[in-house]
Amino acid sequence: MAHINEIALLSPIAAVNSGGRLRLYVLSNDGNVRQINYEGKWVGGVAKNVIGSVKLTSPLSATSLGELEAIRVYGIAENNTISEFAYDQGKGWYSGGLTGKFRVAPYSSVGAVFLAKKRKLRVYVQAEDNSIQEYSFVDGNSDGWYKDQNLGPALPGTAIAVTAWGNNDNEIGIRVYFQDAEGKVIERAHDARKSKYWYKGGLSFPGPFPRTPLAVVSWEGSAHVRVYYDTADGTVREKAHDGSGWYDGGFSEASVPASRISALSIKGADLRVYIQTGAYVTSFSEFVFNGDGWIECASPLPPF
Repeated sequence: MAHINEIALLSPIAAVNSGGRLRLYVLSNDGNVRQINYEGKWVGGVAKNVIGSVKLTSPLSATSLGELEAIRVYGIAENNTISEFAYDQGKGWYSGGLTGKFRVAPYSSVGAVFLAKKRKLRVYVQAEDNSIQEYSFVDGNSDGWYKDQNLGPALPGTAIAVTAWGNNDNEIGIRVYFQDAEGKVIERAHDARKSKYWYKGGLSFPGPFPRTPLAVVSWEGSAHVRVYYDTADGTVREKAHDGSGWYDGGFSEASVPASRISALSIKGADLRVYIQTGAYVTSFSEFVFNGDGWIECASPLPPF
């Protein structure tokens, strides 16, 4: 288990999947981003699985297309610019075009999504004026990455969680979650059918503490959304939406205080949540929703 000690306490974690094929990204004590794989068994997370490096306080966010033929992982570099680590099938890992292009607040988080199952990307960070800023990329656009819309002021250092859906451009829906300047966890929404602009979403609740970790997962479009957050006593909890208002969900698991969180859907309500529980100090644990409730499925996760 010696390799587990190489993972940072309060490491960020980002997860992507294609069905039951999973990829997790975590941060080591030397600032390297490591990949952990699941294809029938958990492997990876050691030095040979490094995909890039970021500053030691960096967040991580990841998004993917299809059968994991394209993966993008985002963090914050030492000079407080966005780092993009890109994977394309047949090409391997390389530095993406967003790397070094835009400066952010030194405490910025990051959230990212592919849109409409195409190479359309959106990345959300905290700008130097503390607002949440959107950056956009469309494959084939000669301008590459560009500054898009602003989602308004936010608490300095807020976590940022984002989810999206839609198979076609006119079906795109995006939801972004962060703490506003007063510390409330809020939702900002974009629906292509309604407008090209962002509007205030339905979720708003007092944040348990400043910079509380956040994660989100959705399925069947806007029909089902789950937001995960850490509380002051180190319990990770859930807010749920099933088409008619928000309510307290059933996830409630003890973590190390301020554990970072990631969540994904294998298929529909077959959900996975990843948090640091204190097992072997810095390892992550996987929790699975099996239809009847949440169970701890794998702990510890690699590296072993």
